[in-house]
Amino acid sequence: MTEFGGAGLFGDVGWEPRLFSEDYQARLVTEALTIFRNDPNIAGAYVWQFAGAQTDLKSDGLHFRDRARSFNNKGLVNENRKPKQAFREVRQVYRSWD
Repeated sequence: MTEFGGAGLFGDVGWEPRLFSEDYQARLVTEALTIFRNDPNIAGAYVWQFAGAQTDLKSDGLHFRDRARSFNNKGLVNENRKPKQAFREVRQVYRSWD
């Protein structure tokens, strides 16, 4: 699998995995890893992406919903390299594999 992932805003955690929350991102990535691991036709996968990064100079355009704070928020860590929930859960998944 070439790349997969989901956006999660750093610090946005709650009772349920709503869109763009850390909970949502962690759930999406760990479920995808489980599916890929159990598929004999997939030899590996790349989580997109390691760190969040600024992508737009402003967030008032057509795709504002996809670029909160003008950032690509799909990183397992934020732009300051602070780990998000997805980072910890992906680490746990990888450590559980033989």
